[in-house]
Amino acid sequence: MSDVGKVYVEEPISPAPPAESAGLPQEYRRMRSLIHSRSYFTSSDPWVFYEQGMYMKDFSDNCEYSGNFQCYYPTYDKMTTEQLRGYFTWRTRLRAGDMQPAALPFAFVYIYELLNLIGVKSPEEGFAGLVAFRDGYGKTDRTVVRYINMWLRDFAAWYNLDPSVLSETDECRRDNAIYRLTEPDKYTDNELFESLCLLSSYRMEASRSYRSFPERTVDITARVYRSLYVFCAENRVESIYARFFGHICKAPYPMFSSAVFYAKNRPQQRDYRINPVHRLICSSGKWTEERFFGNGPRNREVGLLLRQTDAMLRERYGIKPYLTSVTESKLRRKIINECIDAYEADEKRKRLADVKIDLSALGDIRRSADITRDMLLIGDEAEEEPPKQKTPTKNHPAGAVGLTPDETAFLRSLIEGTPYSGAELPSVAADSINEKLMDIIGDSAVEPDGKAYAVVDDYREILKGMI
Repeated sequence: MSDVGKVYVEEPISPAPPAESAGLPQEYRRMRSLIHSRSYFTSSDPWVFYEQGMYMKDFSDNCEYSGNFQCYYPTYDKMTTEQLRGYFTWRTRLRAGDMQPAALPFAFVYIYELLNLIGVKSPEEGFAGLVAFRDGYGKTDRTVVRYINMWLRDFAAWYNLDPSVLSETDECRRDNAIYRLTEPDKYTDNELFESLCLLSSYRMEASRSYRSFPERTVDITARVYRSLYVFCAENRVESIYARFFGHICKAPYPMFSSAVFYAKNRPQQRDYRINPVHRLICSSGKWTEERFFGNGPRNREVGLLLRQTDAMLRERYGIKPYLTSVTESKLRRKIINECIDAYEADEKRKRLADVKIDLSALGDIRRSADITRDMLLIGDEAEEEPPKQKTPTKNHPAGAVGLTPDETAFLRSLIEGTPYSGAELPSVAADSINEKLMDIIGDSAVEPDGKAYAVVDDYREILKGMI
């Protein structure tokens, strides 16, 4: 048969199959044969990965690989036969509950399998597998954590899972924290404080102010944010949370960025609302993201607010060490001072409200007054014996009445006029001493003297005996 007049065109040359070692399971040969078909040259890497992965989804092996393997965007066809066998051996043990360290490409191939629903029966099972691998293998290699956290959001939106599955991710917690700050009056002081701490570059929850007086710190911090919220709403164009995090914006969004993902059954229309301030929207197969794009792990503006609040709390209440190099804002200083003053006024009102008058005792007081009046009118010269001062009948060592070493040292410094070097604050030590000695002395033993404290002279000798 003549070839005259026949037109020849360029055709791709199929790569030669790799040399097979004796005893190689036939699944590897069949898997390799997929890339020798003509469709391989017109298909994308994700399609090839998906087809090979689905073919090998239930395969297991027992041939370890101990070599060094590095590869960006790893797939099955980028591995040698030895590496493939090592991967499926590692995966077999992983699925059996034996999570062992491996070459990083092995970890990413396993993640890509879950993203493509290879080896799982449902998207829900795939999501749970990604979370379990992140929490388990992520302890060995933190590299996988950042990628899985990013892809979990894409996975849930692509397969249209209930958005509640994302509620425990770091990003969703930050989103919800921002949302609470947009409507502060709807949330408790503790919820606002936790939200600010989660978003802040300054760790207020680890500060000396919070560790010394947590309830007071939470109360005043929440007051400060609410006051700034109101001030900006009434006097500024931008809200306080917009100054911190910017505005909700929309931008094109690449699903499964940096992953090997075959877009099978691509959604065409979807409005996936992760939470009130974060959405993924699909229109005609193209995705966009709508959220606060200033939602980073630690916000500097929130950090400056909390650092100045902490600095002023330490300054007002004598909590050392004092903070230095604080970025000051006159507006913040004014509002923080006002909030501390308001807190102290409220606490004073609470203390006054707690004072109870025993109305049943008023009759006895009246009767005693009548008797005293009658005695004066008839010229009775008898005098009531004045009440005796309650004094201890014997020495009470400081330890016996429950004084701590710091409280004993504080009392000794007041009596002997020496410096006090204990860890407990003088105000706290004084209150505790008075409370513990009330049953013995019947009165306050230590009282404020200007900016310092002093023992009451009437009880000086008694206190000397104690220490």
